Amino acid sequence: MGDEAATTAGQGGKRGITAEDLYRFTYVADPRITPDGARVAYAVTTIDREANAYRSRIWVAPSDGSAPPRPFTAGPNDTAPRWSADGRWLAFLRKRGEKDARPQLWVMGARGGEGWQLTDVKEGAADPQWSPDSARLAFTSKVSLADEAAAASGEEQQDEPKSDVKVIDRIKHRMDGEGFYGDKRRHLFVVPLRDLERAEARQLTFGDYNEVAPAWSPDGRVLAFASARHDDRDFDNKGDIWVIAVDEERPEPRRVTRTTGPCASPAFSPDGATIAYTGHDNAPDYGPTTQTGLWVVPADGSAPPRNLTAALDRPVGSGVGTDSRYGTPEARPIWTPDGTALLCLLEDEGRVGLVRVDVAGGETAQILGGDRQVTNADRSADGARLAFAAGDALMPADIFTCAADGADERRLTDSNGALSAEVELRAPERHRYQAEDGQDLDAWVITPPGFDASRKYPLVLEIHGGPHGAYGESFYLEFQLLAARGYVVLYTNPRGSSGYGQAFVSAQRGDWGGVDYRDVMAGVDWLLAQGYVDERRMGVTGGSYGGYLTNWIVGQTERFKAAVSGRSTSNRYSHYGYSDMGSFTGDWEFLGPPWERAEHYLERSPLTYAPKVTTALLLESQENDQRCPIPQAEEFFTALRKLRRADVQLIRFPDESHGMARGGQPRHRVERL
Repeated sequence: MGDEAATTAGQGGKRGITAEDLYRFTYVADPRITPDGARVAYAVTTIDREANAYRSRIWVAPSDGSAPPRPFTAGPNDTAPRWSADGRWLAFLRKRGEKDARPQLWVMGARGGEGWQLTDVKEGAADPQWSPDSARLAFTSKVSLADEAAAASGEEQQDEPKSDVKVIDRIKHRMDGEGFYGDKRRHLFVVPLRDLERAEARQLTFGDYNEVAPAWSPDGRVLAFASARHDDRDFDNKGDIWVIAVDEERPEPRRVTRTTGPCASPAFSPDGATIAYTGHDNAPDYGPTTQTGLWVVPADGSAPPRNLTAALDRPVGSGVGTDSRYGTPEARPIWTPDGTALLCLLEDEGRVGLVRVDVAGGETAQILGGDRQVTNADRSADGARLAFAAGDALMPADIFTCAADGADERRLTDSNGALSAEVELRAPERHRYQAEDGQDLDAWVITPPGFDASRKYPLVLEIHGGPHGAYGESFYLEFQLLAARGYVVLYTNPRGSSGYGQAFVSAQRGDWGGVDYRDVMAGVDWLLAQGYVDERRMGVTGGSYGGYLTNWIVGQTERFKAAVSGRSTSNRYSHYGYSDMGSFTGDWEFLGPPWERAEHYLERSPLTYAPKVTTALLLESQENDQRCPIPQAEEFFTALRKLRRADVQLIRFPDESHGMARGGQPRHRVERL
């Protein structure tokens, strides 16, 4: 299908991009601006080809762009830069040694010099946050329940061989990318700043719970955090925002929200009276597909939370995907210094910008927009200057600064400029087409170098994951690689995609392989009508839910010559129990559990239609995938081989999880491409 590769790629003085170019990409993320707004620290990640590993360092740049950025730490794996409130210190996480080493909290002076290790916690530190007085840091770390019990009883743990047998007594016992939880739970810690020496960290929360996203109150007396501590937490997606007094000897957490849906990313208002957070309330008609909103709640929990963005009919945060990002943390709401408004990311039809939301009435103003994806932002102490990371369809994220209203934007980095100057990258064209029922839908088309509309080209249809993710204004190496090899690349946002409103994202419920399939195929028909695609040479591919729909498509139509199905599902009945999230997504997406809806589960399983598959199919899976476990691909592969389908192949990537295409071992990523 790619015969044009030799003649179309590399015209115009530039060469076509290759899979091997993955090793040359630089990823920047997590910008943090100094309190005085003068400098920006951020994490820079590159690939060590020989070691088959990622290497990260902290870099610093003047926020006005008056001088080139410079490396600030030595690595080899430094991430999560955090300036102290007084501007004197930079804290960061450093992982030393082999890939299984635990990251510890390090500190160095704001002007550079030698850093020192502040913590030495058994399971490593995560998500460091400075106290307002710059005297201590909060962070999270995992703790064994057995170790916790031994410490509470005053008895020392016996150094005996531990069994490798897994005893499972709950549904939520594993997570893709993390593996089996065992008896370890993530808790809050606080550590005092010690100049040039390690300090003893104090554990604040305990028990059979997981706490994340610590946030200090302005007076430094309280931490807010997100956690699911209700009795039915094993059976739902709910969580709460909690607060805990930092200086009490054994403080008890206090719940602030009402246990109606997932809550995340708390942030105290400047006066400490209010907590902002992101989440949703599992609206009756939309359940877990309810759009994420920006909420505020009194810090004492005395009144119900308010959703400030409900009227926007767009989700807070971002569901827009990319295969070229590394180390991007969850974006938190940002208060303005006067406490009257909040800044947050907002997704809108494939674009992700930064908006200002008025706390009193919910009025919204765009701060950062355009055809791009903003991924993180931070503000100076006075709110006058913002630092942010953003990328677009031709550029993985770079670091920028701007004024509080979005004016005076300055680009501080050009992380992949040298590579971009060497290879020909093709700008996607955005189009609107209509589904068979008249619904307007978005499509993007990338054409090969030297494109001539009078010729006929092979097509690759790409399908995003989720299903409630989205394509948009973001860079995909995979798409550029296919275009360089002579393919036209089509990608669309069918119903079920995020960023188009509540009704759109929830329209797929109970209809996987229905409205989504028809929407995608309408996009193919629209592109064929443009006259430059060879209908005899069409391929289809996707990962995760995109792999499901790829499997579904080849069982419904013979229009595609070849298909590549990545980290997919084929049997929705068995996926309910196989997957780390199968029983939760299944109850909503398939209208109930399989023992109540067996006919529907089997009807919407690609495995059911295996006898109809004639398309050449490559199944690609990861052996440690907990989201779409490898038996899903094996079931489909076995069925097709039993049916004597010669053109089917299964590729297994060892020691990789569901997210391999975005953050797996570099060599495996290159081989996959």
